[in-house]
Amino acid sequence: MKPERRSPVRSDVSLIGLLASRYIPYWPLYALLCASLFALAFIATKYIVPVYRINATLVINDKAKGVEESETLRSLNVYAANKTVENEVQVLKSRTLINTVVHNLRLYAPTFEVGRLKAASAYLSSPVRLEVQNPASLKPQKQVLFTYDSKAEQVRINGQAYSLQQWEKTPYGVLRFSKNPAQKRSTDRPLYFSLLDPKEVTDDMITNLEVSASSKLSSVVAVQYTDAVPERGEAIVNSLLEVYNRASAVNNNQLASNTLTFITDRVRLVERELDSIQNQIQKFKSSQNVVDLSQQGQLYLQNVAENDREIAEINTQLAVLDKVEDYMRAGGSRTGIVPTTLGISDPVLADLLQKVNELELRQANLSTSSGANHPLTRAVESEIQEIKPGISNIVRSQRNRLLASRGTLAGSSGQYNSVLRTLPSKERELLEISRQQAIKSDVYAFLLKRKEEAELSSASNLADNRVVDRAEASVKPVASKRILVLLGALLAGFALSTAYVFIKEEAGGKVMFRSTLEKATTLPVVGEISSSCRFWLRRAVPPAVIARQFEQLQAALGFYDSTRKQQSILVTSHLSNEGKTFVSTQLAESLAVAGYKTILLDLNLHAPETTHVYGLTSKQGADDFLRGTAQLSQIIHATSTPGLDVLGAGSSQAAASLYLSPAMEQLFDHLRATYEYIVIDTPPIELAIDAYILSRWSDVSMLIVRQGFTPLAIVQHLDENNKLLAMPNLSIVFNAVKPRGFLTSYTGYGYGYGYQKVYKGSALSTKLNLTTTRREYGVPIT
Repeated sequence: MKPERRSPVRSDVSLIGLLASRYIPYWPLYALLCASLFALAFIATKYIVPVYRINATLVINDKAKGVEESETLRSLNVYAANKTVENEVQVLKSRTLINTVVHNLRLYAPTFEVGRLKAASAYLSSPVRLEVQNPASLKPQKQVLFTYDSKAEQVRINGQAYSLQQWEKTPYGVLRFSKNPAQKRSTDRPLYFSLLDPKEVTDDMITNLEVSASSKLSSVVAVQYTDAVPERGEAIVNSLLEVYNRASAVNNNQLASNTLTFITDRVRLVERELDSIQNQIQKFKSSQNVVDLSQQGQLYLQNVAENDREIAEINTQLAVLDKVEDYMRAGGSRTGIVPTTLGISDPVLADLLQKVNELELRQANLSTSSGANHPLTRAVESEIQEIKPGISNIVRSQRNRLLASRGTLAGSSGQYNSVLRTLPSKERELLEISRQQAIKSDVYAFLLKRKEEAELSSASNLADNRVVDRAEASVKPVASKRILVLLGALLAGFALSTAYVFIKEEAGGKVMFRSTLEKATTLPVVGEISSSCRFWLRRAVPPAVIARQFEQLQAALGFYDSTRKQQSILVTSHLSNEGKTFVSTQLAESLAVAGYKTILLDLNLHAPETTHVYGLTSKQGADDFLRGTAQLSQIIHATSTPGLDVLGAGSSQAAASLYLSPAMEQLFDHLRATYEYIVIDTPPIELAIDAYILSRWSDVSMLIVRQGFTPLAIVQHLDENNKLLAMPNLSIVFNAVKPRGFLTSYTGYGYGYGYQKVYKGSALSTKLNLTTTRREYGVPIT
């Protein structure tokens, strides 16, 4: 049969099936590693201390999420900072708060009980606890043994006694021992304490602490902490909440105190400024004779009007006095025209004028009745003349008085008018000063109000949050690392086994699977030959199985077909040690056992392994025949296998040019006429060109590829080797296929999954059908 070139194989096997079939043969390795690591992990878990989860909840005063204080609380806590849940979550996890808890609970100096296999925390059993005077500068100590004398109330370290409640200088720093308030039981085991870096303790606590909001719309914050000692965990969480609340209150009080200090300073400053403005107003009013500008202005206007009215009256009186004076200066008698006394304020003058008026009326009457010259008339006239000088004197006196009064009033009105003209500028200046006074007064009143609020807020000392649930530890251990360690051991065993299989079969760059061959080249793979070596924890492949595989190879090459024309079989390889000598000898043996007269030619003159196998090293062979120093009858040797002869390489190495001599044609003519099958063992094509030359006398060519030895890169370039492809009926034999896995003799290595070869038709059928019948690895079934 002539093997046909084909397209590269595309496997229809599912990924899960491929992976299962790839790794299942190594199940003993998986079982051994997983069981071993699981056992080691199980022993290790005996030393793992169970941990408990401590839970607490609190409500944050977040107005954005519906939590508001009452009006009274807001009025007492006006300087509380606005908070959000997200910010407070980070505050609760801050290093500052947790470091404060570490120092408050003295977690940097834990005590332990010495156990048989491991130490246990003595948080509940130690009679004392210790404190470091300066934790920031302590020197870490892993284990310091101590004892406690309850009667003397002394702690002994290395034979040295130290009293309680006193700072004692020790080799480990300045320490102070005190009774442990958390002690609930006593212990007879030895005790020791450790000194840890507070920063490292803080880091560990942050790792074990989880703070989160219960939901996006809720202001409730859940605090979770894990600890090996539930009582200590509760103390830590409660202390954290107390420190948080105290820090919040201190922050509010600090804010109120700072505000109060600022406001007090401002009050004093504004008070001084206000006093200065008041003094300025006082000086201004004193210097400007101002009390109330508006009232003074109205008063000045009234005074000016009154002065004008009085001046008008004076002018009237002066006019009357002028007429009286004119009358008095006039000579003769003018009866009936004496000026009126209306407007005369002087009663004497009024009486005199009235008297003159009466006398003139009397004179007129007497003149009419008695005549002008009558003595009575003249007497009356004489009396009038006597009165007039007095009236003139009085009139002059009154005029001078009225003129003085009018001048005084006019001067006063002038002053009032002058003052009225300056009032707008004074009023504007006073208004500016008063405006500054009003502003400062408002600021002063505002600051006094804020000062009172700050004092109330500082005195109230209210927290911005409320603890809903104090710390409470879980009854049973949670988040145990035991399960994680066991699962990790199983995963590690699985991973190590998988890595071993992957490195062994995939990472070496060698051909490990038949499927790899069929994907890398279009040359047909006509058979697989198992390795005959025994491997660790595995039985060697029985010789009967290998014999059956060579029978399958014969069937694949069509040697059972009576109409066959293939007689000469050339066996070569790309590199040395790929098993071409083993394949050629076993193939020849198999053909001979099948009843075919067969001859095996060792034409690998460079390294004649076949000649060594059959013990023909000292006998003549092909080299001697080609050189003409031996006859055919001298170089062909019978073997212990009936029907099998061997033609050795000869006594010396020959050049490849000898293969082109007429003797070569004579040799093969004789062999073809004498034998049914001719198996030719040739040198590797990487080392010599002998195989290319000898291929002209072959009907079938087989290229041996050894599992785990032949580089994959060589196989991937086979289709590019034109000389190799020119060899007649070239096919590949996958050699030295080792059983996969452990504790198994499976040989189905090639595809990476189990398969069997089913020959359809008669026993001498030339057509080979490869059918996948099972997914596990197994011995190929014929």
